[in-house]
Amino acid sequence: MSNTTSTLMTEGTIWKRIITFAFPLFWGNLFQQLYNTADSLIVGNFLGDAALAAVSSSGSLIFLMVGFFNGISIGAGVVIARYFGGGGHKKAAGFTLTGTPYDVINNLSRQIELQLEKKA
Repeated sequence: MSNTTSTLMTEGTIWKRIITFAFPLFWGNLFQQLYNTADSLIVGNFLGDAALAAVSSSGSLIFLMVGFFNGISIGAGVVIARYFGGGGHKKAAGFTLTGTPYDVINNLSRQIELQLEKKA
């Protein structure tokens, strides 16, 4: 017998479910901002004004890219959840397999970006 539990988003008080669902998104964005802030503080104190200007100007672009990819991932999750919740497990699996190469490409491009950022 399995001891797994699941949370159904369609049952119960909607605002509690939405708040519970939004907490990981909030924390992810907060830590991304804290990373950018710490990056600016460290670079500003140790590498000078030109490096601080470069890091500060790229911080907004990185935040935009992270938000864009999070949005695409959430959108894919909505499509997968729609089919999974409707009993279309084969279609949900198909969308999951379609999204996996995108995630791999996204992660590889992010790693390349980080490596190039280190060299700059």
